[in-house]
Amino acid sequence: MPLDLQVRLLRVLEERKIVHLGSKIEIPFNVQIIAACKGKLRDAVSAGSFRENLYYRLNVLAVSIPPLRDRLDDIPLLVTHFINQKRIQVDRVVDDIPLPEMKPLMSYGSPGNVRELRNSVRRYVLGQRIELGSPDNDEETAELNGQPLSTQLAALEKKVLQETPQKHGGRLKSTYEELGVSRKTLYDKLNKYRLGNLDDKSKGD
Repeated sequence: MPLDLQVRLLRVLEERKIVHLGSKIEIPFNVQIIAACKGKLRDAVSAGSFRENLYYRLNVLAVSIPPLRDRLDDIPLLVTHFINQKRIQVDRVVDDIPLPEMKPLMSYGSPGNVRELRNSVRRYVLGQRIELGSPDNDEETAELNGQPLSTQLAALEKKVLQETPQKHGGRLKSTYEELGVSRKTLYDKLNKYRLGNLDDKSKGD
């Protein structure tokens, strides 16, 4: 936050009044302020990039949130929450993550923190196995950041449709059974992303 904006915010917090742009009428308000930061804000004060008086105005009750690796018991709750979110967004039936796949998630600790865990669940919802340590900051993922949810889901779906047939050697039945879709749905989706049909050898599978 630029220093000049910090001055304005401090004034608003102290006076508890705002004035709309172009107006001279002061409007009183009563709010509770929740401020979040990454790193130690006190260091920013020492470095001169954050006003000390604003720091003390905000620092009434401090809550430190430890990284995910230090609160592994939260992982099952977070996984359930993310799955429920994706069920609604993709409008499909999604089973809960089996216990054998949940245990590695808890022991892994997600160095990428909650974002990495959320991306793992997103891949699972789209039919992929959960792969720990998958790069979440590669070029492809970076390009998708900030894109609409539909765009991100489409990119992940296309990736699944590219990788799953390869894993099964192009066998049609094994592919659509793992993805939990019909033969027709699989072909429709392959055509949608212009991936072409599976190999001829798979037609009898």
